[in-house]
Amino acid sequence: MLGTLASRRVKNALGFTLIELLVVISIIAILIALLLPALAKARDEANKVVCSSNLREMGLGMAEYAHETGGFYPGCYGMSSYNIPCITWAPRLSKEMGNDQKLFLCPSRPSNFAWQYKPNANGPYRYPDATYPDVGWGYRLHQPMLLAVAGGSVPFSYGYNDWGTLGVGPAPGGEQKGMGGDMWRFPPVTESIVVDPVEMIAIADRVDSVTPGNKYDPVGYYPYQYNIDPTTPAEYPGAIHDGGANVLFCDDHVTWHLQSQLTNVMANTASAHLEDMMWNNDHSYWPPY
Repeated sequence: MLGTLASRRVKNALGFTLIELLVVISIIAILIALLLPALAKARDEANKVVCSSNLREMGLGMAEYAHETGGFYPGCYGMSSYNIPCITWAPRLSKEMGNDQKLFLCPSRPSNFAWQYKPNANGPYRYPDATYPDVGWGYRLHQPMLLAVAGGSVPFSYGYNDWGTLGVGPAPGGEQKGMGGDMWRFPPVTESIVVDPVEMIAIADRVDSVTPGNKYDPVGYYPYQYNIDPTTPAEYPGAIHDGGANVLFCDDHVTWHLQSQLTNVMANTASAHLEDMMWNNDHSYWPPY
């Protein structure tokens, strides 16, 4: 009898009751619930820093490109010899960045935002060769080529400030107000044109404007995935980092801005004027003329 009681006491001392186990499990669940938001916040902050570093590398590449071409900025769109609009800014900067296309993927974006390849295809990702001259201004597109017609099915992390908020200025001249949009139609943007490089937006995170579909399905097709435009929601700078975007300016520095601030443009208010001036290379604002 005494031996049996002693055995039970030993078992009770070494084990846990069901209530005790439930209490422990509840405490662990509470700790996980408390830690997960902090861990997610830490991850998001780390991604934000890496994204900023990506843009900083693009800024260095842009400075080197301008140096090599006598002051030209890369522009957003060119035209192939087959009359296909093609992306110019990313391939040109990629060459100056050691052709490391991984730097063009924001870590907060999924893998389908990565630089896409379809070598030797007849579709929208065709590689350039000697029959693909880069039209305009005597400087060529560097491999590999990204074409605008691919945009509807291929999202991209970053966008180039092609038109600013004012598009193209009035005659005579028709100067582009952003960093250069259609390079086969308008004079290019050079370093001498940008009035204040410290306050001029060049490249930034962009929104995801791709929905399920393809170029034959208008619901899913949107062709402009490589530029940013504060006047068009499908081309807005992004809101992926704390409701805002990392922004590269022409002097190579990168800062974070709320999307709502960056898109507060084209209004006759003091705050909108300040935003307009950051988008336009002549530091002008709406109403401009």
